[in-house]
Amino acid sequence: MSRRRKVYKKEEKLDSRYGSASVARLISTVMKRGKKSLAERIVYTAIDKSREGSDSVDPLEVLNKALENVRPRLEVKSRRVGGATYQVPMEVTPARQVSLAMRWIVQYADKRRGVPMAAALAQAQADEGRLGSHRLQAGDGHRYARVSAIVDEGFEDLSGGEVDIDDAGGLEDQELRGPQLDLAVREHELDR
Repeated sequence: MSRRRKVYKKEEKLDSRYGSASVARLISTVMKRGKKSLAERIVYTAIDKSREGSDSVDPLEVLNKALENVRPRLEVKSRRVGGATYQVPMEVTPARQVSLAMRWIVQYADKRRGVPMAAALAQAQADEGRLGSHRLQAGDGHRYARVSAIVDEGFEDLSGGEVDIDDAGGLEDQELRGPQLDLAVREHELDR
């Protein structure tokens, strides 16, 4: 049973220009010190600039594609069992996926110094929509959650295939390499 109080969902507000809930949430994420009209101007300018190079008909296509590319699917949460604390991989709820994706895009744009926020946000949306390059921040959590899941599930791969463990304590699966493999082997040896 959860110790937290029940969370009541708020009704989603729509923005004035596009009638989109995701744009309204992006405006709220960009807004600082209650300056909503400035945040609206920044977001609308960024949406217009991000679709200049593309031939898309839908103005929100770049934004939606960027959000889809950045969304985290897994995250690790600390669970205390007995006297030990374990990092347990868990699926991220859809509302939290959108919230994290918007926060990461805005933080990525905000870190670009010397560039106006509207231009930085437009560039971030275009980069994420085209490349999914912001996976750097989301990817670390995914990678750690995947390795942690493999260790916790008795080295059962998330894709469904078994990962064989040889007698020397190493992994025979070639899918895990580098730090992932080292971390998985180290955690496996600690469990022995």
